[in-house]
Formats: sequence, structure tokens, C-alpha cells
Amino acid sequence: MRCLPFALAIVLAGATASAQMFPKPAPELDAMAKLMLGAWACDSTAKFGKIEQKYSLKITWTRELGGFWLVGRSEGNAQGMKLESVSYLGYDAAAKTWMQVGVDSQGALVMLTAKGPPEKLEFTGKARAMGQEVSPTMTMVKKSDKEVVLSTSATMGGQAMTEEMICKK
Repeated sequence: MRCLPFALAIVLAGATASAQMFPKPAPELDAMAKLMLGAWACDSTAKFGKIEQKYSLKITWTRELGGFWLVGRSEGNAQGMKLESVSYLGYDAAAKTWMQVGVDSQGALVMLTAKGPPEKLEFTGKARAMGQEVSPTMTMVKKSDKEVVLSTSATMGGQAMTEEMICKK
């Protein structure tokens, strides 16, 4: 009979230790979630060499996977071609680094990191698009609680690519 209280104490101690071992989302992610969560309408101007293309898209940001990731799902249309993407945005508290991974309906993969507050982030990293590896930079600037501007640049196949996207809630 004395074994039962001892066994129960071990189980309870283990449960307490296990609960302490699981990480919690960083407070920095809470600040970003406050800004990003919800539905956004975005107008974009993209340039590839001398070609300019304007298009609009809708992005909905949610918080998923235990609250560790903000997930943006976008849909748009450019000259009759449907555009879709999914972007994951997280924060590594130990490295004090934002992490962004995105994929789209044209086979592109983007992996970027940035440091700083949600009001202005300058992401750098790698992407694969159209069979080529590129090193994009993306600056995200909070203009207000309901407006964010994204400016992206890269070089692909010797051609400069830029895009400015203005997103409003």
C-alpha cells in the first residue's frame, strides 16, 4: 500500500516536469500576430526586367501549430492566371530571429530570416523559382495598424526583379 503514494508522486512529478519542458510561443510573436492576423487586400506592382505587371490578391493570416506560426494564405489573379501561396512566419526566441518559409502555386520555395521589431523587418535568404536559385531581400514596413508595405528585390537570370505590395486590412 505504501507503493501507491510513491508511484503517484513519481507520476505527478513527471507530469510537472513534462509541462515545463514544452516551449511557449515567444512574446515577439504575439506582437506580430496583433499586427498580421485577419484578412488583407493587397495591390502589387511587379517588375521583371522591362516588364511590369500589376495584380491584386487577398491574404488571410491565422495563428496555427500551437501558436508558434502565423500562416498567410493568399489567392490572386494575374492576367488570367490563378496565384496561390502559403507562408509560415515564426520567431526563434533564442536566436532573436524571424523565420519565413513560403511556397506558391508556381512551384517556388522561399526561406528567409530577419531580425528586429514587427514595425520594420528586412528579410534575406534563398528561394527557388523557375528552376533557379535566387537570393531575395524583402522589407516589411508597418505604415499603420491597417497597412503594411512589402518591397522585394532579387536577380534571376541576369534580370532584376522588384515588387512592391501594399496591403490593407
